[in-house]
Amino acid sequence: MNRTLLDTDILSDFLRGQNGNVLRRAQAYISEHARLTLSAVTVFEVVRGRHQAQQIDRAAQFLAWAQNAEVLAFDDKSARIGGEIAGALLRTGTTIGVADVLIAATAIANNVILASANVAHYQRLVPFGLSVENWRDPI
Repeated sequence: MNRTLLDTDILSDFLRGQNGNVLRRAQAYISEHARLTLSAVTVFEVVRGRHQAQQIDRAAQFLAWAQNAEVLAFDDKSARIGGEIAGALLRTGTTIGVADVLIAATAIANNVILASANVAHYQRLVPFGLSVENWRDPI
């Protein structure tokens, strides 16, 4: 199984135990790689959501759990790729959320697949080097 970065939606499915396909893929990934791979942007999104909902304890629980994950930084290479993607999308009027661009750029910069349920959304970024798969689909 190739190294794969979990988008926030897939991570949420895993943490909630909501989707059997996601759980099976995540367990297979953990068996091979020892831990899940996340983006620092996804960590930000989860913590922001918990704080917005005034669930400070749940934010702390998530951060404690995330210490055991591989968290890929949004670094200068990711920033250059993300800026290129965002500029191109703005030029063509086909924008996506900034966090999504940052997560995709992190995946591209680290040469990993992005696991997301929003494959149609991310398909526009394939020309930039993004590989995407839907972990909600059966294996």
